[in-house]
Amino acid sequence: MAREAAARRADKRARPAPTAPALPNGIDPVAAGRFGLWLMGLRNQRAAKRRVAFPPLRDYRGNILSRLRSLVTPWTIYEYPGCLLFLSELMGVKRSSVNTYMKQPDRLGRAQADRLARYCYGRAAAFEELARDIEAWRDRPRKRRRPFDRGA
Repeated sequence: MAREAAARRADKRARPAPTAPALPNGIDPVAAGRFGLWLMGLRNQRAAKRRVAFPPLRDYRGNILSRLRSLVTPWTIYEYPGCLLFLSELMGVKRSSVNTYMKQPDRLGRAQADRLARYCYGRAAAFEELARDIEAWRDRPRKRRRPFDRGA
């Protein structure tokens, strides 16, 4: 048995190393390697696009928590516009103007202040309605839960 194992080891040592397939004419090994890396990059990019950093939340339309989430954050993580864009769209001005208003609030005009106040009043009404619904849900009659019956 020991002789057979030694013969197998010697046979493995005697075999020539596997060679790489021959490259087509006109392509050097460096260009072929770069092309292979480029293909691997494409594959990795496609795989990364399929991965989701933040899985979408289920949206239960009549659910109180769903309504609260939509009032507090009206966009998903992929649709987040950023503070300056959000305020510029809300006030109807450019982003640079909003940046100026953030640094120098005294420059905010009456029309923009009026738009912001109307937006806040609208949101306040929606929050008040939601708060009433949450209180009604809290005070609803509940079924009493029975402990698990372990009897015969």
